[in-house]
Amino acid sequence: MESFFSQNTSILFVIALFYTAISGLNLTTRLRVGLVYSFSYLAILFSSLSYCAILAGSIVVLFLILEVFNADEKLVKIFSIPYKIVDFLFRIIFEYYGWFYAATVFIVLATARSGIGSFGTQIIGIASMIGALLLLSRSPFSIKPVSKTLDALTAKHAMSDYRLHEENHEKFKILAQMEDHTFFSRKETRHAITFAQVAKGIKKHLSLRHLSHPIETTKMVFQRGYGTIEMQLIRTVGIELGSYHYRIRRKIFEVLYSNMILNGHIRQFGKDSEARKHARDWIAQSYIDNVSVKFGIREFFPSDKSTVEQIFEKPLHELSNEEFFVWCLGLPYFKIGVGKRAVSRHQEVIEQFNLDEKLVFEALKRVNGKPQGDSTSS
Repeated sequence: MESFFSQNTSILFVIALFYTAISGLNLTTRLRVGLVYSFSYLAILFSSLSYCAILAGSIVVLFLILEVFNADEKLVKIFSIPYKIVDFLFRIIFEYYGWFYAATVFIVLATARSGIGSFGTQIIGIASMIGALLLLSRSPFSIKPVSKTLDALTAKHAMSDYRLHEENHEKFKILAQMEDHTFFSRKETRHAITFAQVAKGIKKHLSLRHLSHPIETTKMVFQRGYGTIEMQLIRTVGIELGSYHYRIRRKIFEVLYSNMILNGHIRQFGKDSEARKHARDWIAQSYIDNVSVKFGIREFFPSDKSTVEQIFEKPLHELSNEEFFVWCLGLPYFKIGVGKRAVSRHQEVIEQFNLDEKLVFEALKRVNGKPQGDSTSS
């Protein structure tokens, strides 16, 4: 056995790396990742392991930490192996700066073999390690554990409460018509925008002027309107405070995790179960429970009461369709408030659901706390 390990230093490296990462029970995942990075840099400087051995060993250990030996129980339970691989790659690249780690490991090894000398290599190695740890400590973009996200989704209404969702189905259809036309017609497993929709957005902004500013153009493509109800919901409950402004990373998160988290949860129920048949009603209900709305300078955030209850002082099922329509008008965050122009943008919804415009403007007047004839509002 001693002979085996002496000839297989890569295996010893992986074992030592894994033990180092899991030995501190109270360490956060971010600190464990930092330990793996630090240990790897030290291995470069003081061992003869190859770049491939160090990188492969690090990837194996990081995968075990993030996807197998993880305190996030629901991630471990509901994510399939393909989902775990996608989650691992997303977190390593966008949250834990794995691209910086891989690049600097290569640079340090290349420096060591360039003949620059051990002192120069050690300086570059230590600088790389400090840089990686500083990036990790900043954590400007961070996503919540899957368990915490699912707790938020099910806090007020469980998916199994499908009978409670049925009485609000007409309101859910109004929401879908205003926010996401294909919500009820999509396949059960599809919760994000498709490549075709993204391509349509890119085509819309395709011009020489836009091509000369690719970063700004990409941000324009990912503006509100290129998302689904599920993507908005996962964004609301799934990312940490301060991460919202990283638009491209956030949008990639929405596309990937709206499918992974919702499908993982839905598949816990039998394929022919009533709960699963009403899954989209539950998603719409959870959306209403968790999102914020804004009317002028008044912004409402969900707390122990949903924004519906805060605004109208009654539960969702007691709202008229006209009142719920007004609530939906607060979702796009119009900069200069919600008024006649906002209502007119959804004239087809008023006609489709036979809404009484008089009752709509009466409800809007109560919400805004100002005369209903404010034509300056958006």
